[in-house]
Amino acid sequence: MNKLVFALIIILIMHCLRGNAFATIIRYSGGTGDANDPYQIANVTDLLTLSADANDCNKCFILTADINLQGQVFTMAIIAPNTSGNQWFYGTAFTGIFDGNGHKIINFTINGGSNFCLGLFGVISSGGSVKDLGLENFSVSGSNYVGGLAGSNGDWSPDGGTITSCYANGEVNGTGAFVGGLVGSNIEGTIISCYANGEVNGTGSVGGLVGLSDIGTISNCYATGTVSGFSRSRDIGGLVGQSSHDSISNCYSTGTVTGGDSSLNIGGLAGESRNSTISNCHSTGAVT
Repeated sequence: MNKLVFALIIILIMHCLRGNAFATIIRYSGGTGDANDPYQIANVTDLLTLSADANDCNKCFILTADINLQGQVFTMAIIAPNTSGNQWFYGTAFTGIFDGNGHKIINFTINGGSNFCLGLFGVISSGGSVKDLGLENFSVSGSNYVGGLAGSNGDWSPDGGTITSCYANGEVNGTGAFVGGLVGSNIEGTIISCYANGEVNGTGSVGGLVGLSDIGTISNCYATGTVSGFSRSRDIGGLVGQSSHDSISNCYSTGTVTGGDSSLNIGGLAGESRNSTISNCHSTGAVT
């Protein structure tokens, strides 16, 4: 190949790159992020790529393998974090689709300190969907809006998304309010066929599955973990800490529920229910 031909080839390649013909950067293990061709999350690097890019929070994803985050310690939510730290949510909520595809994310730790909105997802918002995902052997701790799967399913405005066929087996601790084994708060969101099993501790609106559920729908769900409130805590429940204008159906809880000194509103299924409809539900755990 003579120098002229080589130079022409280089010029052609540069021109094509400038025109984006070959400029697509592969950042995940496959896919385009569309509903019919979701980005593939196959390893820790893929998940951390999503964690680092808020611009992808409206895209579609699918797990193609279990993800082991052993050794990774986070101070904010892994996906759609609250970038303001201890203020109410300032960040990009997740509004895409995250299909666990029957796989699980295991061995992650979030030490949030005084931060809000902590979990695998900081906030899931209207249009967002998380399904068929398992979380195991995790620890999430922070202040307010703390859950294994999501700190909050809903951002007050807009509403929450849909969480279907997911489970969380781990430990959740919140020094403040709205603490749940699966979701810290469920604001006009929908949770279907999910469960949580682990230890949940908090001060206000603390539940085995959901801390606070407001104008939400929870159906075919259960919680089996222990739920505890600290001194002067309130609204502590085996399934839901506080339910307001909710619809809860075909659910149950079996874990023990314990309030701290001078606590208020402690219940086997719900600590407090305001104008909610609860049907075909039961609890069997001891309440202290």
